[in-house]
Amino acid sequence: MNIFYLGYSLEEGSGGIENYTYIVLKHLQDKGHNIVIYTINGNNKKFENIEFTKNKYFDRFFLGKRVVNNLYKKHKKIDIFLCGHLFLAKHMEKIVKKYDSNYDLFVYGIDCWAGRFKERQSKLKSINKIISISSFTTKQIKNQGFRGDVVYLPPVLDENKFPLIQKEVNTDNTVKFITVGRLSSTEKYKGHDKVIEAVDLLINKYNIKNIEYRIVGKGDDKERLENKVRELNLESFIKFYGFVPDEDLPKVYSSSDVFIMPSNVSLDPSKPEGEGFGIVFTEAAMYKLPMIGPNDGGSTDIIDDNINGLECDPLSPSDIAEKMKILINNEKKRIEFGKKANEKIVDNFTLRQLDGYLEKIVEI
Repeated sequence: MNIFYLGYSLEEGSGGIENYTYIVLKHLQDKGHNIVIYTINGNNKKFENIEFTKNKYFDRFFLGKRVVNNLYKKHKKIDIFLCGHLFLAKHMEKIVKKYDSNYDLFVYGIDCWAGRFKERQSKLKSINKIISISSFTTKQIKNQGFRGDVVYLPPVLDENKFPLIQKEVNTDNTVKFITVGRLSSTEKYKGHDKVIEAVDLLINKYNIKNIEYRIVGKGDDKERLENKVRELNLESFIKFYGFVPDEDLPKVYSSSDVFIMPSNVSLDPSKPEGEGFGIVFTEAAMYKLPMIGPNDGGSTDIIDDNINGLECDPLSPSDIAEKMKILINNEKKRIEFGKKANEKIVDNFTLRQLDGYLEKIVEI
């Protein structure tokens, strides 16, 4: 089949959405489909038929017209149209009109939550199916009045990229919690502040000292978080790792005991925020780490409360501390949860399941 994709970027390794759509399209290409791509930002040499914008100002207004003219000259037959982002759908409408066709639209998280889909829906006449990254996002789309098909297509991992590392023997009884993610002032919802405050409670209220909190990531919010740790005199218990290259992450994960990221979800139309899925949870689970995460949002597809991890109130440091305390005091539960977390990811969110998800979109 000839499949056309319009999106922002397909730079492998550049971000969650980019990796997600890259894996889907590369898999379809490997299955023998002819993939024709137009991206707004960046290029990827692993696809032959790919073009990218040369005039972003011009394309802001005339992208659809320019793409359809170029596309029709080279590929008069397109079987499936895929739109990589809600904000590009108005351009895709112009493209499919030329072909008298329709398109499938990828949606992720805050791009379509809090009324953002509804405010554009009346102008999107040619949507065939919506491809949703999580159950939570599917719910938000349906709550905004969409009555068409919504296909669940979660991110999947390539198991070969997660080498088995022998877990270090914990000789000092310290339970090591880890968060991996950007330290951005625009992404405070990820919950680093709340975990720091929970650590403070564990030490000063419960007198629990066998704890270490590892913060992996870089960003413009790192200095503020470091100052907060110093003000609370927690330098002995909280370590900033900075940016860790992908090839070194396995060792950091494998030497940790629990993954924690209590990302808060907000459906405030003026500032929606939260995890559309939370792929970092699946990555941690590949190393058999139990998880502590929010009781709402995309990551609830991954965390089964009291089975492979614990859900918490992401706005309550005291509740987060209570959940941390449970796992600090119960090594058997940590091991059991970690094993179950790994089993769930391997059984539901790896490349071996991708064909099953994609069959609802294209004939594999």
